[in-house]
Amino acid sequence: MKRFRLYSTLIVAILVLLLGYNTYCIVQLYKSIARQTTELVTQSLRDADLDEILNRAKKYPVPDSLPPYRGKQLSQSRSIHGDTLYIVVADDNGDISEIRKEPLAPGTNYSDIMVNEIGYGAHQTIGPMYPLDIADLDSLFRLSLSRKGIATDTAAIISVAADGRVTAGDPSLRRDSRLDSVSICYNIMTGSRYVAYYSSPLGYILKQMTGIIVSAAALVIIITVALWYLFRTVSRLRTIEEMKDDFVSNMTHELKTPIAIAYSANDALLNYDTS
Repeated sequence: MKRFRLYSTLIVAILVLLLGYNTYCIVQLYKSIARQTTELVTQSLRDADLDEILNRAKKYPVPDSLPPYRGKQLSQSRSIHGDTLYIVVADDNGDISEIRKEPLAPGTNYSDIMVNEIGYGAHQTIGPMYPLDIADLDSLFRLSLSRKGIATDTAAIISVAADGRVTAGDPSLRRDSRLDSVSICYNIMTGSRYVAYYSSPLGYILKQMTGIIVSAAALVIIITVALWYLFRTVSRLRTIEEMKDDFVSNMTHELKTPIAIAYSANDALLNYDTS
């Protein structure tokens, strides 16, 4: 029985360690999917930005006179060092007027940078001519999230200038601590950014993890039931063994009593003469 207890304790300890490691893996998987979800939300914001700026050009008629295009007065050169995009802005004389540094998200490739460049160029061309339609931008953002299977209760965008002023959208979104946010720079020349606020897509993340969560929970339940049945069976066997020992002890005692009496009588007859 002592050996059984030792082995049982060892097996339970190993199962607890495995359960702890499995829990750790599930937590790491949750964090990984959460990061991927953030990247998908950021991509949805970029998609909505490009769609909205192109929609502006379709909605409004071509103006009779075009405003001066800042890009004609300045030239830009870009280079990537590590995980940072460096933008060098120079004037017509070739003098450097500004150097901007834009951190690149992990996994950013050259195709992403090319798409960003298209967006920058579109904003520098169309932005000065046509006003931002923030309602259209919000609608396109929610549509892009829906296409990626991400459902959130709240999804809205604000436009923020380089100095932090909200130039379009609902400023109260910034004060809502329940919302997550991602941002992109849509105009490198001015430093303006879009910030998208959205409620935590916990349901989407858990949906991606349904298989592993259900299988892990099923394994825990099965192992728990198996151990309970094993210890219950062993406990019953131990009870039966104790009953057997008690029965043998009682029967031995009951058999010894008449034998002892007979032995004493026989001994008296042999050792004492009663004639």
